[in-house]
Amino acid sequence: MNIAQYKYFVTVCDCGSYSQAADQLYTTQSTVSKKIIHLEEELNVTLFDRSHRQISLTPQGEIVYKYAKMLLHTQDELLQELKTYDSGRIGQIRIASNPVYSIYNLLDVVSDFQKKYPNIQVQIQEMEAIEIINNLKERRCDFAFFRKEFTDHSLDMLPLLSDELAAVLPEDHPLADEKMISLSDLADDPFLLLDQSTLHYSREIQLCEQCGFHPTIAYTGKHIENILSMIRKDMGVALLMKKAAANYNTENLRMVSLKESPASTVCLLRMKRPKHNAESSIFWNYVKKRFSNSEYPSQGIL
Repeated sequence: MNIAQYKYFVTVCDCGSYSQAADQLYTTQSTVSKKIIHLEEELNVTLFDRSHRQISLTPQGEIVYKYAKMLLHTQDELLQELKTYDSGRIGQIRIASNPVYSIYNLLDVVSDFQKKYPNIQVQIQEMEAIEIINNLKERRCDFAFFRKEFTDHSLDMLPLLSDELAAVLPEDHPLADEKMISLSDLADDPFLLLDQSTLHYSREIQLCEQCGFHPTIAYTGKHIENILSMIRKDMGVALLMKKAAANYNTENLRMVSLKESPASTVCLLRMKRPKHNAESSIFWNYVKKRFSNSEYPSQGIL
């Protein structure tokens, strides 16, 4: 197998012409043509429909293109990973996060990565949610664990897991035994909210207003434990992410699904760049493979 032939083939497909592919590969058009012919002979297939003036793949060519891309990507991963084992080389990656990484056991992912790649140092920087994106864009960190609350074309977003908003009620609340309620059913209850630094605050206010009421806010704070304790004392109700809240002590509380619950996705973020350093690429690919059999097996990067 000559991997270079696959690179020439993929480049022709991506460029849409032999001449542009030759320019990109810094070679001649005849060299590109010979590489394609040799690949066809090796695989015993016709890759391009030559009855058209424009580049057009045959059905077999479509299959070869799919696997050629995977082959070249795997080769890049191999070379990047080998670089980290150069004599004495120590790499570093910096991950920004708010406490979401510990709530969803994402710390286990980081710990397992460190065991597999002991020569790559991992530095976790915990900060308020509103600071994370700025730190990422100003290159004070390499990655961030973050909820997908927005669209930003300057970022790569790798979806890891999903969660949904639920109402957390005292066990003696009139709606505590319901399987699902509307948010408007809680219009007369005082609300206990995570503060504005978590990005939950404005989203939950907006959701209440979309349901026809402005919530009476009895408390705002940074800690879920405090909110759950106050709910037990019948001081109000809360809107929390279901899987996140389940990691805390929810004894004597009821978690009830909401009809209006928006989906929430926890992602790994990084800045889009033409090329990432070896350490960053290894971490990104490790996390991607780790979650490849989760809720997002085929979505890739958002």
